[in-house]
Amino acid sequence: MKLSQRLASVVASVSLLTVALGGCSFVGDAGQAWGIVASDAEKTRKLASVVSALEGVDGVESASSDFSADGPAGDEVQLQVTVSESFDKEHAWSIATITSEALDSVELVEAVPLLTLRIEGNAHSVLTRSFFRYSDEQFAEDFAYWRASEKAVGTELAMSLTEGSITGSYTRTFTAPDDVDAVAAAEHIIENFAALAAVPDETNNPTIWQFAGMRSYPSLPSAETIDLLDDIRDTIALVDYSQLPENPGPDYEYPEGVLLSWNTPFYDAPTSVEVAILQREYRTADWDAALVVAALAAGVPNLTVRYVAGEQQFQVHTSVCAGEIHESSDDQAFYDAALSGGAEFLPGAGPGACIPEQ
Repeated sequence: MKLSQRLASVVASVSLLTVALGGCSFVGDAGQAWGIVASDAEKTRKLASVVSALEGVDGVESASSDFSADGPAGDEVQLQVTVSESFDKEHAWSIATITSEALDSVELVEAVPLLTLRIEGNAHSVLTRSFFRYSDEQFAEDFAYWRASEKAVGTELAMSLTEGSITGSYTRTFTAPDDVDAVAAAEHIIENFAALAAVPDETNNPTIWQFAGMRSYPSLPSAETIDLLDDIRDTIALVDYSQLPENPGPDYEYPEGVLLSWNTPFYDAPTSVEVAILQREYRTADWDAALVVAALAAGVPNLTVRYVAGEQQFQVHTSVCAGEIHESSDDQAFYDAALSGGAEFLPGAGPGACIPEQ
């Protein structure tokens, strides 16, 4: 609701209540209502000064703000900034300083903030930040890493900076931007992975890489597993969840394809690596393709290949398991078929999934 509309509504409500009930006990309520309106006005004025300061940073093409007092979590503040293609780390530091100081101000300290930063001329390249309790220097380094990563892979990327699972920490997430072909973005990463892996990262920040056919945390997967994914996609398409509805119904048909998962769940924990072939039902052609994948993965250590076919599941691990093996009769059939098809597994390989010791 606009400030002028809210003011008119409050004035009308206070006037009616005062007339109807004599005005005795509602003088305090009226004062409180006026206080809310005045507070909103102060916040709006503060945001206007922030926008003016942002527009004064070299390389900022435009800046704007939105304020809502009716958000699910209370006051919501949004800042939108568009910067030039040549915008650099030092100027990003200036943006961080201006926004951090503003959000620490009396007017905005209780607001729920969101900063959205875009690159002029790059329709889909976007950085969003909703967590601000870390240094301006770190934000500048994140900005530099985002821009260098885009250049390395040759496509636009979306990067979000959100609150982490540990109090006071934050998580960086890379995805394909909205309205961008998610599979094409993933292919850019696969094809230019060496350049991406070589990008210096001054933050060493836990990062989620979530693209068609790939999800990794807290770092990029190994080059060996990306090479494997590159070989697999000639046989099975990368699974694309970019159009997945927020609340899929019971009859929703989930996408099919292959997914590489690289996950280190917490500090010093072993990394779990899996290639999953995800199909809605069992089909002979998919079984044959899964055996091809098992053969391709046979020489990659510390990896589980999982083939899901509706309610059935077939798994093999590719080398010695430093943990527990979860095995079923279907797993044995899958492993035996892969061996019969010529798969050359490493010593210690066998049926079932390897669950690393924690």
